[in-house]
Amino acid sequence: MLDGFGQYPFHTIYVKMEDDKKLSKMVKVMRLKLKPVLKGFEIFKTTYLSDPHLTIARRMTEAQFNQAWTEWEKRKFSSSFNTSNILLLKRSVNEIDFQPQGNYKVVKHFELTGQEEKEQLTLF
Repeated sequence: MLDGFGQYPFHTIYVKMEDDKKLSKMVKVMRLKLKPVLKGFEIFKTTYLSDPHLTIARRMTEAQFNQAWTEWEKRKFSSSFNTSNILLLKRSVNEIDFQPQGNYKVVKHFELTGQEEKEQLTLF
């Protein structure tokens, strides 16, 4: 369930998501499954979302952010949607400063079959 708007420092505005136990459980299971795979990349700090959200604006100037947030923070918004799949995306990073560059590319397409995690997550 999508419910309201929030903001992060560095001028980002997003749609908040209600705490969804299924989504939180999926992230927890994925972290456990991916930990051994990502172990060899200690140079990079692995981060996981602790608060799922949908970014709607980012990297705004301070003036743009202040104007936008003044309007968006008061707006009411509530919605929901169903999905049957998710995409794992990646993009390149600059080897010097490790800043993201280029567009995201699809790594894997996952069907959400409704099966128990034990069966469904064996693909990791």
